[in-house]
Amino acid sequence: MHSVLADVPLDLPLAAIDWMGWLNATIQFIKVLIGFSLIIFVHELGHFLAAKWCGVRVDRFAVGFGTRLFGWRKGEGFSFGNRPNYTPEELDEKQYGETDYCFKALPFGGYVKMLGEGDIDINEETGEIKMGDDPRSFTNKPVGSRMLVVSAGVVFNMLFAALAFMAVFLIGMEMPAPIVGAVEVDGAAAAAGLLPGDEIIEINGDEIPYFQAIQRYAVLSDGKLNMKVRRNDEIKEFVVDPTYNKTSKLQSIGIESAMDPTVMADADPVGDRPALKKDDRILSIGDVPITESIQRDLVLVTRTLNTPVIPASVKRPVADGTSRTETVFLRNELSMLPSAVVGAERNEALASRHLLGLTPRVRVTLVAAGTPAAEAGMQDNDVIVQWGPLVAPTASEVLESIAGNEGTPIPVIVLRDGQQHELELTPELDSIFGVFGKGKRRVGIGPGGLDDRHPVVADIVPNTPAAALGMPRGAEVVAVDGQSVADWFEIYRVLRSAVGRTVPVQYRVGESLVTADLAVPSSIVDGLKLPPDARILSVGGERHVKINDQDVRVASEAGLRLALKEHIGKRVEVRYREDSGFGPEHVVHYEVTADNYDPWQWRVAFSPDFGVLRSRTTIVDAGGNPFKAMWMGIELAMNFVTETYQTMKQVARRKVGTESISGPIGIFSVAIKQAEAGYAQLLFFLAFLSVNLAVINFLPLPVVDGGLMVFLIIEKLKGKPLSIKTQMVSTIVGLALIGLVFIYVTFQDISKLL
Repeated sequence: MHSVLADVPLDLPLAAIDWMGWLNATIQFIKVLIGFSLIIFVHELGHFLAAKWCGVRVDRFAVGFGTRLFGWRKGEGFSFGNRPNYTPEELDEKQYGETDYCFKALPFGGYVKMLGEGDIDINEETGEIKMGDDPRSFTNKPVGSRMLVVSAGVVFNMLFAALAFMAVFLIGMEMPAPIVGAVEVDGAAAAAGLLPGDEIIEINGDEIPYFQAIQRYAVLSDGKLNMKVRRNDEIKEFVVDPTYNKTSKLQSIGIESAMDPTVMADADPVGDRPALKKDDRILSIGDVPITESIQRDLVLVTRTLNTPVIPASVKRPVADGTSRTETVFLRNELSMLPSAVVGAERNEALASRHLLGLTPRVRVTLVAAGTPAAEAGMQDNDVIVQWGPLVAPTASEVLESIAGNEGTPIPVIVLRDGQQHELELTPELDSIFGVFGKGKRRVGIGPGGLDDRHPVVADIVPNTPAAALGMPRGAEVVAVDGQSVADWFEIYRVLRSAVGRTVPVQYRVGESLVTADLAVPSSIVDGLKLPPDARILSVGGERHVKINDQDVRVASEAGLRLALKEHIGKRVEVRYREDSGFGPEHVVHYEVTADNYDPWQWRVAFSPDFGVLRSRTTIVDAGGNPFKAMWMGIELAMNFVTETYQTMKQVARRKVGTESISGPIGIFSVAIKQAEAGYAQLLFFLAFLSVNLAVINFLPLPVVDGGLMVFLIIEKLKGKPLSIKTQMVSTIVGLALIGLVFIYVTFQDISKLL
């Protein structure tokens, strides 16, 4: 997990430490801790009140487990630390109340200790096991009374959830609107006819108030979804059949929530040029207009804006409540998509990122605090000039070097702001995964960026057009086709204009200039003169190709390349749409050859740094009507109960992967984010957790309330309880099962955070 402390240099003056940041983090932590404790308190309060009502003696009401921190007992008053387990006689003598109300060190649970729970008498001569015979003991109460006590915790959790949701709907909460943003061209939603900008108002007859509800219906559906959609003030109906995504291990309909082209934070300036500011509304990036369907517009941006710095037009609010149009400048980044097939190892995928075989140097995109790289002085955006003996290494070579290192220092040279810096770092064993074996080596960097500002070649990929150049590692490209090039943006631009020709490439090795010829292949992109926002639908009538036992869409670059490769030497039908895949469909034919099947131009993409954009949101509320809010709260609580059971069913059927399940660490980290978003968001999340706690507690498993309810039902049917030995063995098995699940989800949470 990212450490705040590790980000503070040791020589930083005390006054310069971000005490406000620390204070805010502490406040959020306390809010979440109080919220979790409240859920537990409500659950145990149900058991407590029901037990008192049924005449059961309650010895302890505890929130949390472990060491007793503090508590209160009638007559004894407020106290810290552990207290004696008083006998009834001692309580009567001291005139103390029977119940110790206490708070313990670990707030992830709680319990009500009733007389009769664990009070087992063993006859030392016969070995007979029997329960105590006190009339106020839980075990000596009628089955109906015990059922009431056992179920009361779940009932109170449901009441809390309904009331919490009611409060949220009275306050009103801003949530992502149920509006379609991006649509996967070959996904279920696109196949059904949904478009960006559509507002989904109903699914299977149920009102859809916010976007997450759409995702839940897709994930948990057992069949097709009947949707009502508002499009341009007209209501349309669609039938969408969710598909299983093998990567996310969830069912999906292939849509994203709609974004708003409004910037949420100031951006870093490019030199001394004007930069984006918080609340700027982007009107255009380069010459591409940006509308409310921004995800659709960005297809053109990522394929056309080929310069290191891009002008953008924004509408900027001013103090008097009006706004004015400004021109700002965005840093642009060039990236290369892997040409490796789906399912390839990470190193293989990284090694396959190239431009006709030319591979740029590595740029570090992330340096994690407290890691060997950070301690050595490496910084974000450093360019790796040399890694150990490797000059201009590739990302895959850096990762292989780290993985194969046995803890010896690695000398590294990086380029930063035009200056080279010599560093030394030693990969360390991962402290978490190392417990379970040899573990993995790491240095704490993300070597996924490309050095797009310097035309230096890190590697030449064999069996590619660039292999004929004979260019050594670390060579600097000076000119292509007679045109000087200063960066990879210009290299790409010149090569795109030279398709189908053989052009001279001049490069520098040390003090020498060398010129060699490069045959620039054509492709389907220029062969069919496809517009930048075109999306391929099918090749030869097929929408998918089989790669490593996976169905891959031909709409993807890797899928298109493999689909065309299968038709080398043939004339094949190609179907495509313009306007990001939502324009009219075109049917054309393409002669596929060994030199033109690779859509290499589309594997280069551009990413202007426009920061974080707002989601298009809606206020979900009851319009101030408490009765409507109450009904909305009850309805949502019951919906979440159904969805929780459906989720468990889909996990069992392997339609939902276990990766989507969070343990205590994952839940707590999500809660912190919700607390930062506001009280309404935190209360909504706590209500959701309360429902889940109710459902999980009532599963028919020993240890939890549901298991005890099963024992009581059996006792009612048989006329006598199960034997103590049977109950004890069941409880031990249940504890073991829950313990294994707890370890698994905790390990999974830690893996996600790392």
